[in-house]
Amino acid sequence: MIGVLETQLGTALCCLVPRYDKDKIRIRIFDVRNYQIRRFIPAILILALAPYGCATTSVVNPQSCVLDPVAKYAKTKRVPGLAVAIAVKGELAVVHEYGFSELSEAIPIQALESKFRIGSTSKSLTAFLIAKLHQDERIDIDEPIVSYLPELDTSFEETTIRQLAGHLGGVRHYSEMSELGNTQEYATTADALSIFIDDALVSAPGETFSYSTYGYTLLSAVLERATGESFLSLMEDEVTEPLGLANTVPDTQNIKVPERTEFYYLGEDGNYVVGDTINSSYKWAGGGYLSTVVDLANFGMAHFDDSILGDSSRELLWTSQKTASGSATDYGIGWFIHDGWVEHAGGALGGTTLLRIYPNEEIVVAITANLSMRGPDPLDPLPAQLFECAKNL
Repeated sequence: MIGVLETQLGTALCCLVPRYDKDKIRIRIFDVRNYQIRRFIPAILILALAPYGCATTSVVNPQSCVLDPVAKYAKTKRVPGLAVAIAVKGELAVVHEYGFSELSEAIPIQALESKFRIGSTSKSLTAFLIAKLHQDERIDIDEPIVSYLPELDTSFEETTIRQLAGHLGGVRHYSEMSELGNTQEYATTADALSIFIDDALVSAPGETFSYSTYGYTLLSAVLERATGESFLSLMEDEVTEPLGLANTVPDTQNIKVPERTEFYYLGEDGNYVVGDTINSSYKWAGGGYLSTVVDLANFGMAHFDDSILGDSSRELLWTSQKTASGSATDYGIGWFIHDGWVEHAGGALGGTTLLRIYPNEEIVVAITANLSMRGPDPLDPLPAQLFECAKNL
């Protein structure tokens, strides 16, 4: 369906497609005030299309709705490069690129290709894998993990997949910041367990919500043993390939990844610093993936596809777990649960990400940046602003 759309920025072709097809796409929004792009396409905002034509159901000003909030945020936070995507009811509606993937060469962000470190948003990918394997009866999420890994210490006798995926397993998180900069290559997930597996649990399984990336490393070892496949193969076979997420890949150091952004943080003098090399092989499941903003938006939309996930699987992911005392944790499996939306943020050296889904409205908001940012909710207020924009599409 192709038609003509009038905006304050001029006349432009629009094409609404279920997936962001590189050969068909007409829906980029560039901020040309910030840099000279090599391939200029007029600023476009895709509006909802009628079933049998290209009639719009609402008119939205892309300048005030998307470009201005993103530019204000990026300049305030001094973000080198940032990309946003909005999907509404199964259709990718808005994609916006701002700034640079690599500063020294002035390489602009490309929403289709630029791969950002998504940090702990990787946990949502792993959660999707868990839901699919459970749905297909290849794993039992309430079975003690020692059923799959009998060599584990007796302290894990009552720990389940559900608990680990909901940060109720008692496995510790990083004990010091230096662990985030791990440079060791772990040939297998089982090898990576050596970092923490002999340490005491921080609490009895089910007792306390205690956020843990290492808990997801243990999860990946359980999944490998249960299925007989490596975690990276499982993720490719069950998640990224079936969903068409060709640019969602492990952040490998021994294999060059095309279009991987440079990763920055702000030094004490306020200048940009390129992050040190890290090795993510110890945390594939909990924080080791790269992705594009478009892939993340498509991943979010996949949660509403009944041919992939049933109602019970969505409920599994998006229902808050409870401690043994009955207190809600506000975390399901791979998702933080809020009133009206679910989300997972990700912070890594040189990367900040947020993937937010509004289930009732079937709206997905994805944001990626190539800058380390500290503090809670570092991307605020962008997600709420983009949601308000999406409601008018």
